[in-house]
Amino acid sequence: MLKEEGMGCVKKPKPRSLAFLILGICAVLGWAYVFLQSDLFCLRAIETNPLKEVRGFDVSKKVFDILDIEIGWRPWQSRHTWFIPRKTLEEKLKEELFAESVSVEGVSKNILRLFIQERSHRLVGYNEEHFIWINLQGEKDADLMRDERREILARIQGQKKPTAYDPPILRMESLEESGASSTMLLAPEEVKRLIELGENAIKAGLLYRYIETPRSSSTLKTLIDDTGRRVLLDTGDLPLIKKGLEGYKALREGSKIPKGTQIIDLRVPGKIFLK
Repeated sequence: MLKEEGMGCVKKPKPRSLAFLILGICAVLGWAYVFLQSDLFCLRAIETNPLKEVRGFDVSKKVFDILDIEIGWRPWQSRHTWFIPRKTLEEKLKEELFAESVSVEGVSKNILRLFIQERSHRLVGYNEEHFIWINLQGEKDADLMRDERREILARIQGQKKPTAYDPPILRMESLEESGASSTMLLAPEEVKRLIELGENAIKAGLLYRYIETPRSSSTLKTLIDDTGRRVLLDTGDLPLIKKGLEGYKALREGSKIPKGTQIIDLRVPGKIFLK
């Protein structure tokens, strides 16, 4: 009985084809490793626009910490320039650097380029006799120099208009210029809140001279505007602050503030009280 040729047989790969297949898989895995895990596309340098408040070294450290630690595990090298999570990095850097905005302008093979819009990292505390710098940690940083004091006095007296990036001026009842540096005067959160308040006020057209904070309230703030009027704000909620300031801007632009008004109360959302 003859067996029909080829019936019931499985074609086996030739040794040469199997070898090429194995070599192809190895090549793919090798190139995948080179692309995803090698240092060929590893971020090595951070470039920024000229900065005043933050050192370039600190920016680089923050970037690498965010990529290596905060974002978590990924199947590729954590600093791989092809997979930089731009939006996440921008948001985290804005918070970590206390900047107004951070944007990734470009990424090349090993370089990340950032544009950072800074805001002031300190404010001025003063009373009738003393003038000091207070840093972001709420500590006394240094006494004001003579030229710095002259400029701050010009703002307090309404002779010089502030910009959104000028440090806020806070009137403080208890203040000693001779106190040691690093003396805690304000909570860090309060310093940041005051800086953001001053920045938003200027952008809304409230060219304030200085800020007062009653001891009885941690969120009530009084801004003395360029005409000497007192503008009352509750800083407990930043979005509400912005709405209140928008109301102030509309009031000023519409010339709807009666003569003799001494107080503009913006503490109630959607309402403005004049006294």
